[in-house]
Amino acid sequence: MTNTSRLLAYVQMLDSAFPIGSFSHSFGLETFVQQRRINNLQQLEQYMKAQLQASIVPLEALCLKGIYEALEGMMPPQSEQVLGSMKRQQSEPAQAQQADGDLEDAWFASPFAERLIRLDAICHTQRAARESREGLHKMGKRLIRLGKSLYPEARLPQLEKLLQQHNGYGTYPTVFAWIAWHLRLDIELAISGYLHTSIQMMVNSALRLMSLGQTDGQLLIRKTVPYALDLWEEIKQYDYTEPFSYGIVQEIYAMQHETLYSRLFMS
Repeated sequence: MTNTSRLLAYVQMLDSAFPIGSFSHSFGLETFVQQRRINNLQQLEQYMKAQLQASIVPLEALCLKGIYEALEGMMPPQSEQVLGSMKRQQSEPAQAQQADGDLEDAWFASPFAERLIRLDAICHTQRAARESREGLHKMGKRLIRLGKSLYPEARLPQLEKLLQQHNGYGTYPTVFAWIAWHLRLDIELAISGYLHTSIQMMVNSALRLMSLGQTDGQLLIRKTVPYALDLWEEIKQYDYTEPFSYGIVQEIYAMQHETLYSRLFMS
């Protein structure tokens, strides 16, 4: 697979029409709009920047970074060479399959696998609202299901097995990072793309909730992406050992979402 092919495969995953169910979740934005806390484009921009600063960058972007590092330790490039050599030495398909299984067991037993599962759990539990936790989980499951067809090189059945063995959640950021790493994308490109698609999701939700034009939405995306990248440049300078979130107000509104009289979104 060429670099261009990998990049285009990644761009497809960033598409707002990518069918993982993101259109069904506002992650609390619907509550802000219904309670008239967000009434115009300026207030929406402030909300999005607060989300990026308090949750998306310090929690989800740091999770992506940590998962990349865990995968580098769990599946170093030389392990692929060892596996290929072992398979070539086996004359029977069953023996080759056993060699694959032995290396997979070694991967899953490593402390790097435990680190990946821990980051997945942090990404899940740092979302205080039940609907938000379920939303990230559902999007992750749908991305695994779709990714098996679109990204065979991503070894998604192995991720499913790893999550099953360690009682992992399979949140959307975890699956996203897994696929991006297997596409051999640079970590900065992976995180930049994730931030862009997160901004796009918020704008798409706002388009359905507010009197907001498509052009205004696109301008807001263009305006907010540099802000998100600046936040990432700032936060990655600090040696944080664990991702974190402090979006307390957003989480409270996300909790209140399930009590709304009428709802367009599942979260």
